[in-house]
Amino acid sequence: MDIKNLMTFMIKFFGVEQICCLICRSICKILPLKICNYADPLKQCRIMEGDEGKETEEADDEVFPLSQSALNEIVRGDLISGDHINKFHEILSACTEFKPQNVFFIGALEFIKPVRRRHIQILPERAMGNTHWICTFYDGQYLHIYDSLNRNQLTTGQEAYLKRMFPQTFPCYCFDTVQKQTNLVDCGVFVAAFAASIAHDRDPKEEYYIPNRMRPHFHRVLLTGKLEPFPTIPLDKRLNVMNTTPNHASLVASG
Repeated sequence: MDIKNLMTFMIKFFGVEQICCLICRSICKILPLKICNYADPLKQCRIMEGDEGKETEEADDEVFPLSQSALNEIVRGDLISGDHINKFHEILSACTEFKPQNVFFIGALEFIKPVRRRHIQILPERAMGNTHWICTFYDGQYLHIYDSLNRNQLTTGQEAYLKRMFPQTFPCYCFDTVQKQTNLVDCGVFVAAFAASIAHDRDPKEEYYIPNRMRPHFHRVLLTGKLEPFPTIPLDKRLNVMNTTPNHASLVASG
């Protein structure tokens, strides 16, 4: 990979703001200056002077702030992008034992690290452009695949990504039937909901998420960095609700 291609990939992987922040952090380590101080709740680049002029750095598992325009895309009803999912991955990594890898690695498989433990990984169909998202969960024995279209198939890129994560023995995998999306744009929100359920020891197959509360919840997760289960209809109320009202917004969420 030459320098030009490397820089193109880094911009796609990190984003311009994050690259500037990484450069800033490097300068701060060399010079006795405090030149960067993010006020965002998801601050990543924050260098603070310690005792005797020494500098201390924030924990590495803190995440970069997502731009306001990117946050607005969620509540506006746009397709969920790789930047949104990578942000969610960072929060998942900071809040749980799971360490999902960058979704853009589907276009650069050499960056994927082998996995030998329980693992959550959200995957796109392709590296660039509009894409459909799926959620995968390796429980230590089987690889569970959650697709809000319930299509029961992997793309060539997804299979290559997973085989790179499991280079020794590719685990048996199964397609678990889950709640289906009702439009063409919410797959990214659903995979985040599936992952959040798994992280809280809940089974996505048993969940019924409240569709018109999912995007506001996803927006809040990315804004605050707090990983909470998505709003769901309790199992004992589900059948009654389906028979009496088409509007799930009035229900009290179980999560």
